[in-house]
Amino acid sequence: MKRFPRLFPLLLVLMLSVLTMLLDRVTRQSSVQSVIDRDQPEYTVEDFTATRFDAQGLPSDRLQARRMWQFPDAKDIEFEHPFLTSYQQGRINYTVEGEVGRYNNSTGMAWFDRKVQLIDKAEPGKGDVKIDTRALTVNLNTSTAQSPAAVTVYQGDSVANAIGFTYAQKQGLISLLSKVRISYAQP
Repeated sequence: MKRFPRLFPLLLVLMLSVLTMLLDRVTRQSSVQSVIDRDQPEYTVEDFTATRFDAQGLPSDRLQARRMWQFPDAKDIEFEHPFLTSYQQGRINYTVEGEVGRYNNSTGMAWFDRKVQLIDKAEPGKGDVKIDTRALTVNLNTSTAQSPAAVTVYQGDSVANAIGFTYAQKQGLISLLSKVRISYAQP
């Protein structure tokens, strides 16, 4: 009976040492098994909506998508059926939609592909500008868009076709780059 109080601290140290070695081994084994597959998305979100607000608390951009995913170590977020709405002073400025898209938060750049349509909401009394193309790059920071692909621009009954364009939304300026054909109809 008198030996137990003397041996207790030694037994306690021995048991804690064994427990520490056992836990160390278990944690090392489980971390080796969790290898990330770079070909599979790190996460996926269904029916995604994200809204960015300006300094006054009004919406400045809203991005919606049927599905969103990001691969490990990738800076771009990818989308299925993205729909971007840009606002100015709380009112819709322009919208962009496509079948697939990507967005890079650090650069503010968005890429839309396959059946892309940009609609610039006109001032009251003027017709909306509708741009159809197969690929479009949008800079959300500068409200500009561009594409090297074939493009069709509609405004009212006027139609313009070209290969490539740049669009400065704040200035309301569309620059058609080559092979331009315009059918103008007076308003």
